[in-house]
Amino acid sequence: MAKVRDTVNSVYLLSALDQSGLMQANSMGRKLQSTLLFLIPYTLSIAAFPFFCELVDRNDHQKLGELVTRFGRMLLSVFAPFSLFVAVAAVPFTSLIFRGGHFDAVAVQRTAVSLACYTLVLPAAAIEALVMQAFFANRRMLAVTLIGILFSSFSILVSWVGLKVSGGHDLLLLAFIAGGFTLSRTFKSVALVEMLKKKRRFSRFAEQWPFCFAWGWPLVWRPAELAAAGAGADDRRPARADGRPDQAIRRRGGVRSGLSHCRLRTAHQ
Repeated sequence: MAKVRDTVNSVYLLSALDQSGLMQANSMGRKLQSTLLFLIPYTLSIAAFPFFCELVDRNDHQKLGELVTRFGRMLLSVFAPFSLFVAVAAVPFTSLIFRGGHFDAVAVQRTAVSLACYTLVLPAAAIEALVMQAFFANRRMLAVTLIGILFSSFSILVSWVGLKVSGGHDLLLLAFIAGGFTLSRTFKSVALVEMLKKKRRFSRFAEQWPFCFAWGWPLVWRPAELAAAGAGADDRRPARADGRPDQAIRRRGGVRSGLSHCRLRTAHQ
């Protein structure tokens, strides 16, 4: 279904405007996120997969949840700020790398729009790559497949709506296609995490992920606000200067983890 989504979005919908260069801009704008996703999150998730399988065979879901949570925090700490930076600096970044010859200012602008929207998917896609390995380790394939089909269809729907409302505006259509892709992958990651929470098989994982998303997604979905207020961000947080809120969060997380550990030991006994 992902191949169908990519074909519809990148070929059929873009060719409807009958403007040269749109497919190239969409493809080049997506290369950065796809390359980084393959090099770091995908490689990390594949390397961690044997450990996930071993923990599942030992029925140690508590340890598996802790491991997935630790890796997820690492990925979010890297890709949330990076995607924000690329989204804000997409035009100069694209101009520096690609501009020259037949790649004129129009091509730079189109590619920058696609690059900014596609790069925002990196945090969600990184989490998705990691969580998928947890599902595979548990040999749960049907639900994951159905969720993939659902949100790939959602991406196509958003792109089709963009074609109808863009009125022939190339930049708007590119933003709809890349933005729909980003939204669908984000919703898919959230849905996968919620599935693990409802199954209650990853107790620590279920407790810690709300904190991870609450910390990571504002960096991605509010780039304009953060860029405008970046200089005064520290002034708005006087209560955190002594670090007490962070310690309180850790204490609450420790209490919840302790309670979960007690519940698991009671269940095994």
